[in-house]
Amino acid sequence: MHPAAIPTPRWTTGAILAAAALFGFAVLTNIATVLNNAYDSGATFYDSTIFQTIIWRSGLALKLPRSFGGRSFLHIHLSPINYLPNALSYLMPVDRMTWFGLTYGILDGLLLLAVFACLYSLFGARVLLTFAGTMLFYCSGLITVGQFEPHQPLTDKFLERGRFPYRYRVIGTKLWIASRQPPEQLPAFAGLLETTQRP
Repeated sequence: MHPAAIPTPRWTTGAILAAAALFGFAVLTNIATVLNNAYDSGATFYDSTIFQTIIWRSGLALKLPRSFGGRSFLHIHLSPINYLPNALSYLMPVDRMTWFGLTYGILDGLLLLAVFACLYSLFGARVLLTFAGTMLFYCSGLITVGQFEPHQPLTDKFLERGRFPYRYRVIGTKLWIASRQPPEQLPAFAGLLETTQRP
């Protein structure tokens, strides 16, 4: 059956509660994993150090930590999407590590909501089956492994083009471009968007 032919069922109260529970579960487990890694095992010195720093009060330059030279992250990747969590971080009364866990926890939660919505339609609005399928996706590795080193390339995989309707392919491609791309590659993205044209 073509994806466009799958009917979209109405969301019941049970479906809304299940989706909310999955979202909260993803947020809380990500925060717990990030904080445990940071304060028990010690935070890594690689991508997670970079990403937790640029989304936490790093100014318009999205400055890297001093251990990485303190330069702007924009010298490495054109990444305007990081301005949103960076701007919000000035309003949040939490520390840098907690904000890092919360931000990527919200992204994981949104990913689970998207999977839940797809499965809810595919499974004919059967809430328990949809919940179980979404939990299997959670345990498959994209989220559970990613929580130990949260960083943007993991979101790139989700945003890559797949067998989705045209409008979703265009939105996904634009978000992928905005998320983490070297500035010298930008001319090539015009061609990439051309590949998302209507069938």
